[in-house]
Amino acid sequence: MRRFLATVLMAAVGTTAVGVGIALAADIEITPAVSEPGEARLTIEVTGFEPDTPIYAVPCAIPVDGTELDVTTDNCDVAMVVTTVTDADGNATIVADWDIPAEGVAVYVGDEARDREVVEIITPEVDADADDSPEVAVLGTNVVQEPDLADTGPREVMLLVTAATVLIGVGIAFRGAERRLLPA
Repeated sequence: MRRFLATVLMAAVGTTAVGVGIALAADIEITPAVSEPGEARLTIEVTGFEPDTPIYAVPCAIPVDGTELDVTTDNCDVAMVVTTVTDADGNATIVADWDIPAEGVAVYVGDEARDREVVEIITPEVDADADDSPEVAVLGTNVVQEPDLADTGPREVMLLVTAATVLIGVGIAFRGAERRLLPA
């Protein structure tokens, strides 16, 4: 019985570690803020990607009417693609010299397989007090697109893995009891 309880305890600890790892989400942070349209040097801090994975960043036209960003040669400036490889923790820094139009740009960062994708929309922050300057604000940040995944979170994963662990433990216990009860 002690071995059974120790097995279940070790499985529960292992499942907790797996659940925490699954909860990791891709994210980007872009600095500095763009103060006016034109050429800008952006530093894109990337986190939450798979370790040692090639990733790329590309400027794209901002989707209109809330539609999803379509990463194609029609919508993105593929001549301005910047690539790098994530470190052992799944983080990277990308430095890009891009032309930022007055309407802003959607910065797309993703891996080659498009398993992890992050989009951040940036616009020039125009001084609202200046004469004839329109007020333009940052439209949104960190629109995460992870295709082909169910809409579940770490809680659901933990419940499924814990249930599977308990079922395996019960099966092991019954198998051991069956061996002791049956005559040789």
